[in-house]
Amino acid sequence: MTDNTSADEASSSSDTPSTDKRDAYEDGDHVAANADEAAANVQETMTASSVMRASIAGVLGHSNQNRDIFDTFDWTRRPTAKQFYALYRTHPFAGPIVDRPAFTTWRDEPIITDKPDEETDFKDDVEKLFRNLDLPSQMERVDRLAGIGRYGLSVFITTDCLDEDGTVDEDRLAEPIDPEQFTADGLDNIVQHKLFSEISVDAIEWGNETHAAEGRWGLPVRYSIDFSSEGDTDKSDSDRTWSVHHSRTVAVPASRRLDHDFFAPPRLEGSFNVLRDILKVLGSVAEMAYRGADKGLAVSHNPNDVDVTSEQFWEQHDEEVQEWFQGLKPIFETTGEVQELGGQIADVSNIFEPQLSALATDTGIPKRVFEGDPAGALASAEEDTQAYFGLIKERRTEYAGPLNARPHIQWFVDNGLITPPSGGWFDIDWETLRVLSEQEQADLEAKRGEALRNISDDPLLDLGRQVVVDYIREGELPDEVETEAEMVADLEDQDAVGANARSVDEITAGYEAAADGGQEVDDD
Repeated sequence: MTDNTSADEASSSSDTPSTDKRDAYEDGDHVAANADEAAANVQETMTASSVMRASIAGVLGHSNQNRDIFDTFDWTRRPTAKQFYALYRTHPFAGPIVDRPAFTTWRDEPIITDKPDEETDFKDDVEKLFRNLDLPSQMERVDRLAGIGRYGLSVFITTDCLDEDGTVDEDRLAEPIDPEQFTADGLDNIVQHKLFSEISVDAIEWGNETHAAEGRWGLPVRYSIDFSSEGDTDKSDSDRTWSVHHSRTVAVPASRRLDHDFFAPPRLEGSFNVLRDILKVLGSVAEMAYRGADKGLAVSHNPNDVDVTSEQFWEQHDEEVQEWFQGLKPIFETTGEVQELGGQIADVSNIFEPQLSALATDTGIPKRVFEGDPAGALASAEEDTQAYFGLIKERRTEYAGPLNARPHIQWFVDNGLITPPSGGWFDIDWETLRVLSEQEQADLEAKRGEALRNISDDPLLDLGRQVVVDYIREGELPDEVETEAEMVADLEDQDAVGANARSVDEITAGYEAAADGGQEVDDD
């Protein structure tokens, strides 16, 4: 165990032992051994302290040479929500970091059940909720908005905060929601569902000890929200800051929370400075390419051949060079030597690759998503996709379900807008995410082709090429073809129509005869 005694205390205790111990250490060798042990303890303590100081300094961005790494590399220590938003809107990689996991997570609607094997009123109401208010799409949107900063907000405008003329009452919006004042039935009480990221929240009124009974101590009680569109400069008269009570909102964290009960680490926080470094590299490459393509010229003149002190000479020289530079002449005349200026464009792939690796490590998104599918990397792509789907499965279970879908649905239950679940609890499940390998896809298409041949001797002729292709690739048949018997009946009808059809030559024969001066043939 490390001795936590300071160096001065250890030195003092070794130099002036207690009276009770003096008699026990009269022997000189014993005293020397005790002094060596104390010195060793002091050295161990100093070493541990140095390690701790070095660790803290590393966190703060300081190296052992007293150099601030963040200042040296022009890194930002604590990025703000506005900086995250600006990066999200403009950076080619920041958008995918926030959006791609959300898009994949909400590719399928969550399956909400209270009794898996029974049809219940709760299930029916959830289906109406999903259909009428398009709640899954809204939850996907607030997922992305939350990922920009530390949290996102769903704000529900309900009938209890409206005046008789349908105008929102500012005072009612700032007060708790009152279901008894609803003026419509069920979901019709939802007038509007608005979504915001952290940058739209100007201030938060936090609960104190007086809100403990409500469970809001240390949590938001009211939000001051700028209702104008984020990122837009034009504002209407209604786009202003409103005070909104927390009971009218659902807060979604950016990720799984750590030490704070409300805020969560932003998704771009760990990658922020890497993303800025990528912009520096991309900008440098563009500048090098521009300068490399637009090389300058150095023209030297021999004073023995021309009068380099003559203003008329230099005016004529500059005119020649400008006509060439502007593309007016393919050549320019000179008596001197011409030397091309400009450097070569450097290969930055070795600089760019570690930064992409850092992004992939921080976000769990494969590099392939950022840089595209390289040729000949199908097997690696399949492995990356399966690993990514594993990440999304965990994200659905640990984040999207409990921190997004559940609080949204529970909000509708708590306010009497949908039927409560049986037993007071509901489960959230998801469809399995899986992508077929190249071999699996080929086997599936072969089986589909065999199924078509069991129905028809010539599927291409009977069904048409597009129907066959769509079924083999996607497993989709026309809606009117639901069973094999119906398919056969449809094919027979199509054959009958085809038997009575006439060719283009037959239909136009009469017109051709009339054009030749003969008698027109009746089509009937």
